[in-house]
Amino acid sequence: MDQVTARDVVAGMKDNFDAAAAKGVSAVLVYELAGDGGGVWTLDVQDGTLTVDEGIPSGKAAAATVKMAADDFVKVALGEMNPMQGFMSRKIKIQGDPFTAQQFQGFFKRPS
Repeated sequence: MDQVTARDVVAGMKDNFDAAAAKGVSAVLVYELAGDGGGVWTLDVQDGTLTVDEGIPSGKAAAATVKMAADDFVKVALGEMNPMQGFMSRKIKIQGDPFTAQQFQGFFKRPS
């Protein structure tokens, strides 16, 4: 089996999105992922609907920006790294509202 990349995880976000969990939420989160396979992606949740864009579309102000290594992003997505431990060990850095970043975790099922 090929190694899962950050791009793979992002590409599967719509399939793993739990619209019911995001009902009534209006927020934008940006991921800045460093290293091999990294990049910048914007997640925009509006009342249970998810839009994922590569880069930061003009006119979208993020409530939070999450900065981490691309391989750590994959580990979090696959349940191999606890995001709180990653934050406490400074592998994950959050600019803006940390509650928004934490809230977004609950909007996605673990990829299979």
